[in-house]
Amino acid sequence: MKKVALLFLMAILAAVAMALSIYPSYLLAPPQAHTPEDIAHAFQMRGLAPWLVLAVALLSVFVGVTVWRLPKRPGIFRRVLLGTALVVLMAPLVVAAVISRGTIFERMFASLSEVELESDTASDTLNPVGDDEMVMGISVGGASRAYPIRIVGYHHIVHDTLGGEPVVATY
Repeated sequence: MKKVALLFLMAILAAVAMALSIYPSYLLAPPQAHTPEDIAHAFQMRGLAPWLVLAVALLSVFVGVTVWRLPKRPGIFRRVLLGTALVVLMAPLVVAAVISRGTIFERMFASLSEVELESDTASDTLNPVGDDEMVMGISVGGASRAYPIRIVGYHHIVHDTLGGEPVVATY
């Protein structure tokens, strides 16, 4: 009975770890409006989540070792079953540790930092920007550049250098 209770505790710890790792993404999820407090809280939780998941994982490992050291009934089948249960309960902790390193939106909307440009004299087959396509333009120190909205709208941010100055374009 003690083993079952400890395995149940491990399942709860795995659920807590997953919740801690997903919570910052939930706070930033579209389409709801976000207040500055929501964003600050999400980033605070994003910073704490890896450490909290690590603490939960260490506690879960301790519980798992305790379960493994409890007296076992004879039989290889029971040992394999217990070992499998421990591995299955530890797997969500590994997933939570990976997820807690950043929100899904940071992975989905990675900024463009290496912009490949086509000159305005490039042939139509090389230039992916159509004549009627919307662009976002920037001018710095006499140099100008246009970024297609269909690209910037997905990545939301472009890191570039224009006229020798670093610029950030966001949409």
